[in-house]
Amino acid sequence: MQGTAGTAATSGATGIYIGDAVWQPGDSCKTLMARADAAMYQAKHSGRNRVEVAEERALNPEEQVPL
Repeated sequence: MQGTAGTAATSGATGIYIGDAVWQPGDSCKTLMARADAAMYQAKHSGRNRVEVAEERALNPEEQVPL
């Protein structure tokens, strides 16, 4: 999970923005963090004090986990 808190320059108010991503088969640390980061920026653009969960990414056929 990745998040950030920032201070709004004009009002002095503090907001928190959290982006959450769940590890999926085939993920690397880099792809997991990239999805969490994208979710955090989505939270930031959606308003103050928001939490966004990253969408699950589609697996490539070679990444499919056998059942």
